[in-house]
Amino acid sequence: MKQLFLLLILLAVVNAVHAQPADWHHKAGLEIRYSTTAPNGSRILYLTRDDETVVTCVNVQTGAKEWSRPLGKLKEYRVVRFIGNDTVLVGNGNKYEFLNARDGALITSIPISDEAWSDLAWEEKADEGSDTLRPYFEGGIGIYYFDESFQILDLEKLSVVYQSPMPIRKVHYYKWDNVLMIQPLSGVDTFYFVDLHEKRVVYKVSKYDEPLNSSVYQPFAISLNELLLFNERDIQSIDMTTGKVNAKIDVDPDDPEFYAPIIFNKGLYLLVSDDNVQKLYHTKDGKLLWQTPEGAIPGIVEQMIELPNNEALMLGYESDGKTTVYKINTVTGQKLWSRLIFIQDGELKPGHKQGGKFWATVGTIALTVARSYLRGAGRSYSYGSSSDLMYRNDPFGRYGSFNRFDQENYERDMRTINGLYNKWVNRQKKSDGYATVVRRMDDRITFAVAGKIYPPNDDGTTRDYTGEALMTLNLNDGSVAESKPFQMFSKAEYSGFNAVTDMKIQAFDSTQVLVGVHDIYVLRGNALEQVPFGDGQTLKMLKTGVDEITVMADSDGERFDYWRINVAGPATRRFLIARSTQANVTFLDSASVSTSIRFTEDHIEAFPLIEGNATDASFASPKWKLSEKDLDKMNIGDLDNKVAPDNRTQGISIVGGDVLLMGGDGLGFVSSDGACRWSYEWSPKQDVKKLGVTKVGSAIAYSLGKITKCYGTDCPSKEIGSHKISPSDCEVSITQNGAMIVVDRDEGEIHCYRTAR
Repeated sequence: MKQLFLLLILLAVVNAVHAQPADWHHKAGLEIRYSTTAPNGSRILYLTRDDETVVTCVNVQTGAKEWSRPLGKLKEYRVVRFIGNDTVLVGNGNKYEFLNARDGALITSIPISDEAWSDLAWEEKADEGSDTLRPYFEGGIGIYYFDESFQILDLEKLSVVYQSPMPIRKVHYYKWDNVLMIQPLSGVDTFYFVDLHEKRVVYKVSKYDEPLNSSVYQPFAISLNELLLFNERDIQSIDMTTGKVNAKIDVDPDDPEFYAPIIFNKGLYLLVSDDNVQKLYHTKDGKLLWQTPEGAIPGIVEQMIELPNNEALMLGYESDGKTTVYKINTVTGQKLWSRLIFIQDGELKPGHKQGGKFWATVGTIALTVARSYLRGAGRSYSYGSSSDLMYRNDPFGRYGSFNRFDQENYERDMRTINGLYNKWVNRQKKSDGYATVVRRMDDRITFAVAGKIYPPNDDGTTRDYTGEALMTLNLNDGSVAESKPFQMFSKAEYSGFNAVTDMKIQAFDSTQVLVGVHDIYVLRGNALEQVPFGDGQTLKMLKTGVDEITVMADSDGERFDYWRINVAGPATRRFLIARSTQANVTFLDSASVSTSIRFTEDHIEAFPLIEGNATDASFASPKWKLSEKDLDKMNIGDLDNKVAPDNRTQGISIVGGDVLLMGGDGLGFVSSDGACRWSYEWSPKQDVKKLGVTKVGSAIAYSLGKITKCYGTDCPSKEIGSHKISPSDCEVSITQNGAMIVVDRDEGEIHCYRTAR
């Protein structure tokens, strides 16, 4: 302890050492009006202006100027941007100029659609209900709005996609799969639909000729080459290849209780559920294929799952609380069998109507995303009802196939239907009980049936919520092949419980993780494994990674345990990352964790990563400890503020094996073995945050208010970089190879610190 005390005194002296010089320092000679860095961090562009505007390119590795080019009287500096890493777009005269990023040579130029760049619209803030009117980039296209016109550019082929002599003065965007809808709110009266993959306008229509339904959450949907528009009076099917109307479906979007576009192997269909009658339309010709007799399939059907041989499953939620799975013939609508799977006290509230109108329908086209995106091995995706779908490996499917049916991937799609549905259809849907498909194998299908629900054989006497289970049905006759009871939400006591949004399922290649209120369940093959946490702990899923999730277990606000659950191997492993008396642990990056910490109000201890249940023996031999006196000497202030898991200015974070302490008055660091410790004063409560605390190579950096700092994590600690720059004049960027670039616009200087040693 005496050695630690002396070390802290020494570090207090070290903290006064001035910052070391940058790896390179570039002087522009004039005020820098604007700067931007290539996506891979290889180059930085900056603009200066004297008699004319000049763009200059600097090599980030060497700090050497590579080229410069005059841009005339251009004042719209933010027009300049990298297109990928090899091409630069600038404005010059009345043209777009595309330059080679290596030498600044002109590749090609395109005239702008107005007289001068000064006519370019560039809103700083959008009005309520609209998006910001400024250059818009999505999926390889760029949209530029001028005073009297607008243009859509293909930024890959460097050509014009579309040009209109009429302006758009206010705009709103909708996007689904590979199609972007441009909705003018003022100016031109035409809606535009742009295919982001083919880089072309596939359809345009006057809002006066075909007024879109003003109350739907997502006013269009797509499936392959078919576009559905939800108008005020009907639903239209558009051929995206020809731009012609296939058919009009005589369904007023405001009338039914519920409807959903459904993607099947053979194309796009529309399911309409109203007054205990189910109808199925074929959208390309608008024909009603069938409707069930009244009461044959009662309630609201809000899921339809395709099976082989022209068959499908439908989940019907009745007003008396019964939820039933139906197997039907998709050609005739004939009911083949039915199976009651649970009963709830209330009923499903689809929440589609707002102000007497539907406003959410189209999101069920989530199936389109499932069909188009989830291809190839190595992906994981979370579904369940409130979580976003997470993609890895070409997340937007730009190089995949969008017109082939793949049975293996289609089965994977089945496991994402509900999550996509809930994300896109209706954020107001509510139910005490809900069923989610977790898998289908051969003639079996498994549902996660969860919530405050009763089993189907409940006679109403016990009134205990014992209906939760992983329920597997035989697809041939609807019999229950297997039912594995679990407790996801039956003991949930918090107000506002909603099984639709609270059910969270993380699916990996060979396992699925179900996160409940008090326990986690892992479905591996046919085995259901429970990862218990106890009735007194309420779980909150924080983040996902490769074959792992991170959760916080809250013990009635008195203790917070942070666990990482890994399902990569044949058995589930659980690791305690942190135990704290406050919800003050944050996660700065996805680095593997090799240290566990325990925090109380008066000390912090670190341990080798704790695996399995944390007992008293797990905390017997700390690697290092900071006592209350040690923390006082570090002068970092309070660490017990409640923080979000992605907070980058307050809290405690484990980065690999090291521990970072972001207090109210100072920033502290302790190495994995405890031998290296340092702290610096700071003021994290700044109005402007250019860069929250970030691990950069072997350093820690941040830019808050006027202060930009970079510290080495070695001992003795050094300030690698230190700058005091007004936030309006400061830009900070981090490159892929571990360099931090600081731009001081007012002084016309660029500083680069390469921290990956």
